[in-house]
Amino acid sequence: MRLINTQTLRMREFLSDVPPYAILSHTWGDNEVTFASSLTLLKTDISTHQPPLSQQSSSHPGEHEGPKVISKIAGFCDLAKGDGYEWGWVDTCCIDKSSSAELSEAINSMYRWYADAAVCYVYLSDVDSSRSVTETRPNYDVLVKDIQQSRWFIRGWTLQELLAPYVVEFYDAKWRIVGTKKELCSAITAKTGIPEEVLLGGNACIRRRPGAERLSWASDRTTTRPEDLAYCLLGIMDVNMPMVYGEGGKKAFARLLDKYIRLNNDHSLLLWVDAHPFAAYKYRGGGRAALATQPSEFKRSQPLRTWTHFPERQIGQQ
Repeated sequence: MRLINTQTLRMREFLSDVPPYAILSHTWGDNEVTFASSLTLLKTDISTHQPPLSQQSSSHPGEHEGPKVISKIAGFCDLAKGDGYEWGWVDTCCIDKSSSAELSEAINSMYRWYADAAVCYVYLSDVDSSRSVTETRPNYDVLVKDIQQSRWFIRGWTLQELLAPYVVEFYDAKWRIVGTKKELCSAITAKTGIPEEVLLGGNACIRRRPGAERLSWASDRTTTRPEDLAYCLLGIMDVNMPMVYGEGGKKAFARLLDKYIRLNNDHSLLLWVDAHPFAAYKYRGGGRAALATQPSEFKRSQPLRTWTHFPERQIGQQ
């Protein structure tokens, strides 16, 4: 796992004994700092772990005057450093995506990395609020509406970033805190359909939910690459599989379901609704296969209830 030092902005790879770290959740924009570009923009020598040749300092997160493309990382590092974290992780620059092996390992490990983080900072770049949730009620309602309309809530990768970490803090475009996952829990449930007990119950609670319900949480989410709509669910479904970009979204999702079925006796995956029920003639044989082809077909599968045993019924009881 490659982490960025919040003080020096240098990177270091940890194979074991990973120190406590903060982690960033955000939506990608134009000109994000990638691993390759960070070698120049952050002036970081990855091989020797030398500190940057030039650093910027600021007493307030996000107020760096350097290149705009690194302001998000600078704001994140300032915030983490202020909270006492020496190390942080940002997906844009801490993964060398030119290496297919490293990318596959990172995607399969990402849910765990978010779960193991000391704190997750959610950066809502399209929310600009001057007041936090602890202020007056009228402004709280406006703030909640702004948060619910954020692009962050419709992206595929941010689903696991919401669920996996225990401590989640939300910040607006100017790095002003707008609330924690616990404080905003009811608003998040209203937006996502994810029950509050799941949002606050941790990984064990998620694992107890039926597979179809977990897939339904991604039913309204999108990804830039079609395969990522399956890959972003690996941790939530508790499976691992290699990345095959170019296989298409349906094949990637089919592989996800196949891996899950092999590990779980979960019939809830049959509880899906065809997104195009009157287009069966498009398929050979005039019908569909037994399993869904995309998360949106599980939209009506939330919430589901499971039983460890069925209640006894008297003979003749209706």
